Amino acid sequence: MTPSAQQLQHSFARLAGDPHSLLYFSSFLVHGINGLPKSVQQQFSGLGAWHGVEGLTEALRQLTKAPGNADIFLTSRSATLMQLGSNQIANSCRRVLTVDLLWPPYRRILTTTCRRKGVKLTICPLRTAALFNEAPTHTLGQMICDAYIQNRCDGLVLPLIDHRGISLPIPQIAAQLREADHSPKQFVVDVSQAIGHTKIDFKSLDCDLAIGGAHKWLGGYHPLGIGITKNDFLKNMPRVPDDPILRLTQEAAGILTARHGETAAILPLITAAGALADLRQFSVAQQLAVRLANRRLLASLLVDAGWQPLRSETEQHGILLARSPVGSHRLSGSALRELLADKGIAATCYANGLVRFSMPSTPFKETDLRNMCDAVTPSQNRPFLLPTPVSLPKLKRSFPCPMVESTTVQPAGSIRPTTAKLEFTTKMESSVV
Repeated sequence: MTPSAQQLQHSFARLAGDPHSLLYFSSFLVHGINGLPKSVQQQFSGLGAWHGVEGLTEALRQLTKAPGNADIFLTSRSATLMQLGSNQIANSCRRVLTVDLLWPPYRRILTTTCRRKGVKLTICPLRTAALFNEAPTHTLGQMICDAYIQNRCDGLVLPLIDHRGISLPIPQIAAQLREADHSPKQFVVDVSQAIGHTKIDFKSLDCDLAIGGAHKWLGGYHPLGIGITKNDFLKNMPRVPDDPILRLTQEAAGILTARHGETAAILPLITAAGALADLRQFSVAQQLAVRLANRRLLASLLVDAGWQPLRSETEQHGILLARSPVGSHRLSGSALRELLADKGIAATCYANGLVRFSMPSTPFKETDLRNMCDAVTPSQNRPFLLPTPVSLPKLKRSFPCPMVESTTVQPAGSIRPTTAKLEFTTKMESSVV
């Protein structure tokens, strides 16, 4: 949670504890701190970054470079937005393409919706190409375009950056399909790992719906779904979902008629406004530059310790994916996570020794690097690591990024790992679901 988000949460808790706050709560929701009496504004000056629902959506519009005619709406959970997008795409399309990089809960929502509507869903396998063959981003984009055209799809659902840190060239994919006269009827993009993390230009995505959240890289902490659409998405829906935050914010904006409904927790709105206020002091571009510098330092350190950074030269964001030394592949993700946590390192660990590190927006200190060095270096308590000596990296040191080799037997039709020429023998997973 960012500093301003923390301050707003504290001040809002004080306001909520004031029994007289109910007298002007509706005005506070719509107009922000200016909706409070002057005396109350002075008493709760820590709420200065809250400018109402309209101020929050305008700040999100500026962050994502969404045009003035784009609609921005908020929900209690980002999964609600994925359900909205899945319903819309299944109602408009007959053949939908997605990839195996899509966040698994989102993919389940999409699969269930397509099955219920009788829509054919094709899953394009990219994970092996990205992780084992280190296929460049433009190659992944070409594989998606080829699969989309070959399967005669008319709907598309893709992540801008997946949860492991694999990015897709969404603007180039949209442009190539448009040039080939195969533009999707409905195009949904998951930008959850990009909002507050990398630069986003909604117009260049050329999608119908972008889905994100305020609790990840943005630093709002509390779950809050963010939807951006260019085509009156909600107005074209036969029924607006009964989401408390969605209805509350739409009523505050005058889009929906007020009625008695479920009590909504508005704290996620407040802290999201605080996180966006901090971005005005320390922009996404500035934070990204620090994250990339941290990423290079950590990658160099991991190489010295016998780890294999993946896609370290391909990706330009604050996620570093690495494979731990061979012996650790026998450990479960939770066991590997505990070993790192014992040294004060928080990381997301997957099967087969795959670890995701999320870079902070502040520069690593020497103590941070020493702790990390100690966590990833072999010791008597961690015999699964390779006995490779390690030293602290120099700031300007460049590091090699060897092609990853895998000894795991791959299923038939998958992409064959190789350190030489990239050979793709993809087989689409398709089913009428």
